[in-house]
Amino acid sequence: MSTLPVTLGRTRRSVAVRAVVAGAVATVGALLIAFIASNVVAFTGQRSLAARWDNALANPAAHANPIPGDPVARIRIPLTGLDAIVVEGGAPSRAPLHLPKTALPGFPGLAAIESGRLGFGSFFSTIDRLQPGDEIFVQSLRGVVRYRVTDVQRLDPAAIDFTDGGDATTIALVAPASRLAGSERIVVRARAAAEISS
Repeated sequence: MSTLPVTLGRTRRSVAVRAVVAGAVATVGALLIAFIASNVVAFTGQRSLAARWDNALANPAAHANPIPGDPVARIRIPLTGLDAIVVEGGAPSRAPLHLPKTALPGFPGLAAIESGRLGFGSFFSTIDRLQPGDEIFVQSLRGVVRYRVTDVQRLDPAAIDFTDGGDATTIALVAPASRLAGSERIVVRARAAAEISS
């Protein structure tokens, strides 16, 4: 009676299991490295954008009509710890994007800002923690505006409407509802409560 075929079968299964585990570990490792690298790139980009934003504040007339990639505002959300430069959308970016065709942040009308929740700075990673009454501060070329959150919704992208901003100074922050997959979006709307400085 030979045990060789049984032993050979177990060895093949063992090798296959080890190969699957090794592949999974390598994939997780690669994703982790990519995540860390994307956040380092975003952090470095924010430092560069901060210098450009300081330049825009020193010479606002020269930056009144931003092109894609130009810094347009600085957003700070005390509850989430966010402090980031927002750039004009329409170009690939490692920063929160101001959506073109909406008001500029800090100006009358509805300004929409979009960002991700995973990788490349994860700027809106904790946006789901915001509740009505929470504060959002936006520094624009006009000064600093304090907003109060009025509404937090999860919406299908087709249901999101930024066309009715009216004359009030309002802001909408948009991010994926899920950090990993899905099309649903979190939309946080806030209304200007006070202009802090000019």
